[in-house]
Amino acid sequence: MIVRRHSTGLAAALAAGALVIAPDVCRAGELLDRELTLVAQATEPAAATPAAASEPDLRVPAASAERTKKAEAPSSLDFDLLGDAPVPATPAEDPSLRTRRKMLNLHQALGLGLLGLQLSSTVTGQLNYSDKFGTANTARYKQTHQILTYTNLATFAVVGGIALFAPTDKHAPKRGYGRTTIHKVGMALATAGMLTQGILGIQTARREGYLDKQDYGRAHLAVGYATLAAMGVAVGVLVF
Repeated sequence: MIVRRHSTGLAAALAAGALVIAPDVCRAGELLDRELTLVAQATEPAAATPAAASEPDLRVPAASAERTKKAEAPSSLDFDLLGDAPVPATPAEDPSLRTRRKMLNLHQALGLGLLGLQLSSTVTGQLNYSDKFGTANTARYKQTHQILTYTNLATFAVVGGIALFAPTDKHAPKRGYGRTTIHKVGMALATAGMLTQGILGIQTARREGYLDKQDYGRAHLAVGYATLAAMGVAVGVLVF
């Protein structure tokens, strides 16, 4: 009986000790679990590091990201402080200059025809002179020469009038002595020659039967050649 009582008391004492030790074991278990959890947490981010590196950090403020983009963007010097330059307005063309251009173009075209008429008049004048004061005296070139001469005089008056009455260019710079000056001098000499030819031609026709008729005819022919030379220079200096 005494042994049984001692055994019962020892068992009760062991049970009481187990109850006292049990809370510490439980706390130790929690600490063991906590250490295992910490190790797991420490290893998991290391495995996820590559994936996290590839993703943008969403915690960066928007203003800071904007400043970063501006700093990385290349600077450009393509700017204009004054803005686009104003386009100058095209001045309207003076109607008188348009008229002048048309008249001078017509003057030039008719001038070439006038040179051809003067050449024809001079050639037929030479033929008429050779026939009149030669041995034949058939008057075969007389009418042709007269027609060409009167046509030449009328054309010369028209061409000269177009040049004289053409509007002047007030804005044209003064270029001094040049081709235009030579043209004007040549046509002035040709004008004097035309008038002289007309007078000598009429006087030669009136001196029929007189001994000095050939002298008038010779002078008329010489003035015709001089007029052709002056007109040729005046026209050629502008064309060539």
